[in-house]
Amino acid sequence: AIRGNIPMIPQDYGLFPWKTAWENVAMGLILKHVPSQGIKRRIDPILEELGLSPFTSFYPSQLSGGQRQRVAIARVLAMNPSLILMDEPFSSLDAMTREHLQMLLAKIWKTYHITFIIVTHSIEEATFLGKKVIVLSKRPARIEAVVESAHAGDPAFRSSREFFDTSSNLRKTLFSMNHEGAE
Repeated sequence: AIRGNIPMIPQDYGLFPWKTAWENVAMGLILKHVPSQGIKRRIDPILEELGLSPFTSFYPSQLSGGQRQRVAIARVLAMNPSLILMDEPFSSLDAMTREHLQMLLAKIWKTYHITFIIVTHSIEEATFLGKKVIVLSKRPARIEAVVESAHAGDPAFRSSREFFDTSSNLRKTLFSMNHEGAE
């Protein structure tokens, strides 16, 4: 069952530049009129878990891209959602930060049992994170393929033959979709 609102993390993280990391994470709870002690009890463990405790007084401009993404994730986790929407969540990050945050997302998924719907153009990201990968056509969007994986989020999966084969099959599907009718 879906609880309350469905939060979304946009490509640009949606952080308020004039608020500190702590204030950005607390924003949803403040708007719901949660008492300040309740807010602190709720978000401090999340900030600790995401490695953000040393940066709570920093403004978004003082944080790296990975830290800003973790602040955005912390903000939605504080709202205790059952579903989170993410639009190209790691597209602007370097490869190592991207993989680190993919692992973090997999851990959050397993710990909190939250469903994530992630829009991505990265085949490897979709393969690693996608328990179910839905390939959409160009507009008007239709479902072209659905690929399921029992190993989504498993660190060992990324270096397996199955990961490579799944990524290759997704790439072939996308290539054939983009070249239909081309002579």
